[in-house]
Amino acid sequence: LRGRLDAKDLVPYWAAQLLGGLLGAAAARYITDAHGASPSFEGREIGVALLAEFLFTFLLAYVVLNVATS
Repeated sequence: LRGRLDAKDLVPYWAAQLLGGLLGAAAARYITDAHGASPSFEGREIGVALLAEFLFTFLLAYVVLNVATS
């Protein structure tokens, strides 16, 4: 949209965006059950909670890093 990407890089960029969106949707589906309920931290849910914590911590650190260095 800003015109900073060469035409040859558009398709790989679009593919990466699509793949990222699909992985995000898969992670969201894994974190919540079929009814959208929050995890109860028993059995499988502890792994789900740890995954969610890792993802959101990574995203926060990534945003702060990019804002601070650009």
